[in-house]
This record gives sequence, structure tokens and C-alpha cells, in this order.
Amino acid sequence: VESVRPDGVNCRLTPVSAEGLRHLDALSGYRLDVDVPADLTNNKLEGEVRLRAVTTAESEPQTLVIPFSGAPPTRIEIDSPFLGGGRLLNFGRIPQGKRMEAVLTVRTRDLPGPLGLKEAVCDPPHLRVALQPDPEAAGNYRLSIEVPADSPRFVRLRGQSGKVKVTFDDPAQTSFEFIIWAAVVDPEISLPR
Repeated sequence: VESVRPDGVNCRLTPVSAEGLRHLDALSGYRLDVDVPADLTNNKLEGEVRLRAVTTAESEPQTLVIPFSGAPPTRIEIDSPFLGGGRLLNFGRIPQGKRMEAVLTVRTRDLPGPLGLKEAVCDPPHLRVALQPDPEAAGNYRLSIEVPADSPRFVRLRGQSGKVKVTFDDPAQTSFEFIIWAAVVDPEISLPR
């Protein structure tokens, strides 16, 4: 292996076994394994592997360039029927003094350790965000976004949407942003829908 791009990607070149060669109907061959570290990216990945090969003792070395591209599998996914297929959390009208909570399922794949929250930024700022392991499914977590009972009155609907951005402490520091529709109002006041 002459070079690999981007930095951080590792390659291994190993001879194919005699049994493997019989299946390939070949006299000789090598297997190229490319390892992409988890913290490299969660976005589109593009790169190349350059191999220098000599076919016979008398021949000049040849350079073979193997490009690769794709997207690493998502290591963190969030799902909940509360989301309605998007990133909108619609709490609706909440009488002041009442608590409302949305619990989202966070699924993880191939993480090196437990998942935690690095940061949660909320608008309005009094929303509460927590992440707990899911006791019913190993490797999954419950992300709760709460409008607490002691919230002051506020309206975050349609044109004045609120938001919550959570960033996890995984190697890629994956983040998700949710639009919040909620209105904490006096129980006696009705809002147009």
C-alpha cells in the first residue's frame, strides 16, 4: 500500500488463501481491507487507496488507484411516534402548572462505550433535556424533552417555533435539532388552532 486518503483510514493487504483462489478461478490474489475509524465522519466519505504492484521481477512497478465513496452507517438514530416522521415536537397547548414530556428512543450501533449528552441547547431555555439508558432494550436510550410544571407562560408556535439541539458525546459528536411547538398558557385562555 503506497498511500491512503483521507488520513485516519487504514488498509491491510493480505494474500488470498488457496481455497479462496479456487473460488475466484485465479492463480494468485490479494484481499484489501479498508478500516474507517468511527470518529472520522458521519457524512459522505470519499477517498482513495494507492497500491504499488510489481507483476514480474523484470517489470516496472505499476500504481493502481482504487477510489471509494459512500456514507458510513448512522451510529445514532432517534425515533418516536411523537415526532410524526420529522423533527417537530408538537406539545400543543399546556395549561400553566401542568407538566408535559416527550420521550424519544435513541438507538445506537457500534459505539465504543456508553452514550451521554455533551450539550443541550433549548429555546425557550427552561425546557429540560435528559438522557437515560433504556431498561427494556440494551444499547438503546431514552431522550426526554420536558416542559416542566413550573414553566412561565410562553408561546412557541409555527412562525415563532422554539428549538432543542442535543449533541451527544460519541466520537463524531452527533447532534440533532428539533422544532418545538408549545404554548404554556393560563388555563382560562384558549388559543386559536
